[in-house]
Formats: sequence, structure tokens, C-alpha cells
Amino acid sequence: MFFLWIPRRNSQKWGTGPLDRYFAFECAHCRVTTPAMVRTVGFGEGPNAAQRAHAAADAFAYQAVSAAACPSCSALQPSFHAR
Repeated sequence: MFFLWIPRRNSQKWGTGPLDRYFAFECAHCRVTTPAMVRTVGFGEGPNAAQRAHAAADAFAYQAVSAAACPSCSALQPSFHAR
């Protein structure tokens, strides 16, 4: 029997640790703009593990801000209802 063994020595895993991402949260209902900060963590794997980890952290932060309710009028955003 012949087994093909492919070494994973070039495989990299990367975790960002806690990152703070800052956004300008603009409510679609009352048009109030509020500064927002999200602390997030990203993980990546592969040849560009660091870039993938930072991109994942940015995506998680954007999802968190888009799912948040407005601090002024407490309404959820229309993009949240569309999902």
C-alpha cells in the first residue's frame, strides 16, 4: 500500500489577539451619527494567515456594528431586518 504524505510545514495559523476597531455608526432611522468601538479577534490560516486574520477581525467588527441598535432611538437597522 502506498500512502501519500503531504507535509504541512508551510501551513501557518495566526490569531490577532484583541483588536479595537472604530466606526462611525449612522442610524438609518433618525440619522444620528455616533462613534462606535468594537473589540474583536480574528483567526487566519494558510500562506497569508496574518492578512486573513485581520480581514476576519474587520468582518466580525462590521457585523457587530450593523447588528447593533441605535443608542439614540433604539431601532435596529434595516440591513439587520433584511438578513
